[in-house]
Amino acid sequence: MTKRILKSLLLALMAGLIILPACNTEDLSADAVGDLDALTDESTYALEQRGNLGKHGCYDLIFPLSIVFSDGSKVEVTSQDSLRNAIRAWHQAHDAMKKEKPDFVYPIQVMAEDGSIIDVADKAALSALREACHKTYLDSVCRRDSLHHGGFPRHDTLCFTLVFPVQVTKADGTVITITSLDDLKVQTRDEHKKGRGHGIKHGLTNQLQLVFPVTVKKSDGSTITILSKEELKALREGC
Repeated sequence: MTKRILKSLLLALMAGLIILPACNTEDLSADAVGDLDALTDESTYALEQRGNLGKHGCYDLIFPLSIVFSDGSKVEVTSQDSLRNAIRAWHQAHDAMKKEKPDFVYPIQVMAEDGSIIDVADKAALSALREACHKTYLDSVCRRDSLHHGGFPRHDTLCFTLVFPVQVTKADGTVITITSLDDLKVQTRDEHKKGRGHGIKHGLTNQLQLVFPVTVKKSDGSTITILSKEELKALREGC
């Protein structure tokens, strides 16, 4: 009797009449996605923390820029979303390497809360910026805890980009027009060099100052005009 039952079950299974419960691949996939997001958040936050970047810090990245990973690969990123996606893609391709600390390809430019634009030549300059920032990460800690992102924030940096041309004031009072990001890089480097060797702490002198109004492009593609430092700060805090 037992042999007959087993034979019937085998025939039914082969005929597709009995369906065995499948593994819950959806749950496994969700766990994997959660781990990937956590790694991405951690790596992104570590990168931004080096210079106290983000709206809870003192400075924001000016895109586009490039980042370099521990394996030497470089990626150009054009926005905060692009930055996070690049880091996520790297982790997805290197899941065996659980910890990753990408770095910027220097020089980079950052914008301070008051609209001043600063050239960051290397890691040492970025560390100096962090030391010069008197803000702590208390607000950032509260925010990331409220978002439940594994202890790390998402989309915590600038959610808009400058639309060129823009006008800036140099340290000597000269007002010039900046027509592109490449032009901005050249001008900020020139101003930064002028400020070196004068005993100014961290070299945070001879910065370019935005001349308002300026036009910015938001992450949704829309553009708005910013009339003052106060409006810029309000937009930044609303990211």
